[in-house]
Amino acid sequence: MEKLSLILSFILLTVGLFGCQQSTEGVANGNNASKSKVEEKSKSEVQNPKVVTERIEASEFVLEITTPTVVENGNTLKVKGTLTYIGDKTINLYHGRPIIRFTFSDEIYEYEDQGFSTELKTGQTIEVENEFQVSKTGKQNLTARTTMLQVNGELIEGIGNEKYIKENMTERAAEIEKSKIALEPFEVLVK
Repeated sequence: MEKLSLILSFILLTVGLFGCQQSTEGVANGNNASKSKVEEKSKSEVQNPKVVTERIEASEFVLEITTPTVVENGNTLKVKGTLTYIGDKTINLYHGRPIIRFTFSDEIYEYEDQGFSTELKTGQTIEVENEFQVSKTGKQNLTARTTMLQVNGELIEGIGNEKYIKENMTERAAEIEKSKIALEPFEVLVK
């Protein structure tokens, strides 16, 4: 099992090093690594009025996203997402990486949905941070969605994915889309 964990860690490191944008994700294994955290969920109010935090609950998870709503052109938009497990039993969560995916300004990013497994206990949080170089002025959209989420081999019932389900999808593809958790897009004003 330790050998498998080492191999998965190497694969994760490789994928992280060659990603198309800066992103950090805390892996829920009880160890802290550089720029990644696993923590018990702590609640803190965002004091900056130009920063919002929104959350949504689906199945036994809470997705929470924090983002600035105003940013200067040429600066970096820094966003953070957390996925907290609120169920009462330890689970094996199967997902892609990064588990929370951000899209800014309708740009298309390619992610690999390779299967990763993370053991989660009640209250554990996976945190993902991402940065985007801002180069267009005006109102831009930031979207945040999880990857497919499967608990102990069963797809969860996600929320907010209606617009992603298309008529020409296979039944399995639609089931996978429905297992994701998504928030309504955030509007970010770029000055």
